[in-house]
Parts: sequence; structure tokens; C-alpha cells
Amino acid sequence: LGFFETVEVSHKPGSDNTRVIVQVEVKEKATGTFQVGLGFSNAENFMFTAQVSQNNFLGWGQTVSASAQVSSLRQFIQASFHDPHFLDTNFIFSADFFRIQADYFEFVRDSTGGDLNIGYHIGQYLLKGDLFDDVMVNLTYNREYVRLDTRTAAVYHELGEKQGVISSMRLSLTWDERDNRLFPSKGFMLFGSAEAAPNFLGGTFLFNRYTAYARTYVPLPLGLVFKTNSTFGFIQNLDRQQRLISENYFVGGINSVRGYLLRTISPTILVKTSEDPGSLTTELPIGGNKQAVFNLELEFPIFEKIGIRGVLFYDAGNAFASEANFF
Repeated sequence: LGFFETVEVSHKPGSDNTRVIVQVEVKEKATGTFQVGLGFSNAENFMFTAQVSQNNFLGWGQTVSASAQVSSLRQFIQASFHDPHFLDTNFIFSADFFRIQADYFEFVRDSTGGDLNIGYHIGQYLLKGDLFDDVMVNLTYNREYVRLDTRTAAVYHELGEKQGVISSMRLSLTWDERDNRLFPSKGFMLFGSAEAAPNFLGGTFLFNRYTAYARTYVPLPLGLVFKTNSTFGFIQNLDRQQRLISENYFVGGINSVRGYLLRTISPTILVKTSEDPGSLTTELPIGGNKQAVFNLELEFPIFEKIGIRGVLFYDAGNAFASEANFF
């Protein structure tokens, strides 16, 4: 659980030779953490992060946390609650409330909302065999208010709807066989989800979104780890009259295809630079309704004692327009 510094188990004879008394002595440790980080990136310039977390809230094994991230391209504030055994059952319950501002260069996406999630470790209780112990299903309801701020009048007329509500349900399945959740060196993780935002949930934007990714980790001699990642996504727009460009896929940046600025790999359209009919045209990234990203990495130790490691990587990926096929 990570709640104790030491655990000592001792045995004493029971009332007869078929019984034994087991005594467990534990020393609790502080389960609250406070983290602050400051960094610099060529894409996001300065970056500041902070998080405060209590991993055994009131001694009930629940996690309560608050975090913030600030950079030149993103501001993110989130409060979270996680209960691994909701109401003393095998269900998992979590709730998140967030405020996000993301810069897409031609426009800024502001959103405020939250989600409620119910999960269950179906591998431990429904499937047989140790192989499926870490199979988990989640049902998540998400609701957020989204508003787009544009920088030019020409862009404003091309973006479709500028504000509205996203209200969706997402069913996801996760199979996580990694040996370590933070720094894995062996195993795999498979994830798939189907998200629906139909009219009866009360949202402004109607769509279906499908996501899948697979990650593998292979240990090699000399502390090397070979890692792979394959990610696919597809968005099906259910109402062409109400479209929100920020929900499309924009690839690029440290979490997808490195070497490109954040969210700069995208289908584009030609737009006027101003409302003057004789003005020049420029390319406006509009995102794609499909994405495919592949990453290969060879991770190697540099200063293992303090956790500094390096990586050689090869990335490939794209966001595809609605009229284009994958690849």
C-alpha cells in the first residue's frame, strides 16, 4: 500500500497445535507529499508545476490531490479524489475537477469541467488466472464547458462553433502488466476506449471518439530498456452544423512526435489574413479526425543512483483530414 515504513510479523502458539497467533506490527509513514518543479522547454518556454497529495486521506486509503501546471502554451489546474475500494467494495471511484487553457497558436481553448469514474478490476474477480489480474474496466462521465478565443477575424469565421458544452460517456478497458507504474522496464500496457456524446446527454457538440494504444517494455543487458508505443484515434462527428475544431487531433510535441512544436502536425486549409477580399491567404491548421503515432525508444542509464536516464528515439505520426484515409 505504501502506507508503512516497517512491517514486522511474529508468531506465537495458539490454543492448540492446529492454531497459531500472528501478530503484525507496523510503523506508519507520512503519506502526504508536496512537489514543486521548474523547467525550460524550447516549445513551451518556462514550465512550473506544483502538486500536493494525501495518499491515505483520514486513514481510509483514499487519495486526495491538487495540482497545477503553467507554461507559455498551457495552464492547467486540477483537483482529484480516488477511492480504490468504493464503499468497501471492489469498485473504484474517482472524480476530477479541472480548469485548462491551451494555446493552439491560431486560437486558445479554455475549458472548465470535471468527470466521474467508476472502475472494476474484472481480471481479479471475473476472469481466471494470474495473467488477467490487472485487467480493469472503467465507465466515465465527462462534462465541460469549452470556449475558443481566436486571434484574427479571418480565423474566427473558419472555426465553426466557438463555445458550448461537451457531455459524454466513455467506456474503457485497460490491461496493465508493467513491472513499475512510474519507471517500467518490463511488461506491456493495452488500452482501448469508446466515447459517445449523444444528444440526450445535453451537450452542444455530438460525436463518437475511439482511442487505442499499446505500449511494450523489454529489458536488455547493461540496464537498457527497449520501449514501443502505438497510438490510434478516430473521431466521428454526428452533427456537421456544430463542430468544435479543438476536439480534432493535433500531433506534435514531446508526448507524440518529438522534433515538432506542440500541436503543429495537422491538416490545413487556406484562409484570408483579413476580411479584405484582396488580402493574402495563409494556412490554418484545423486538426484531423484521425491520428496515428508510433514511438520507438532505447532507454539507457546515465546516473542510475539519482534516476537520470537518457533515451534514443524514433517517432512517426500524423493527423489525417476527414476526407483522407489512414496512412
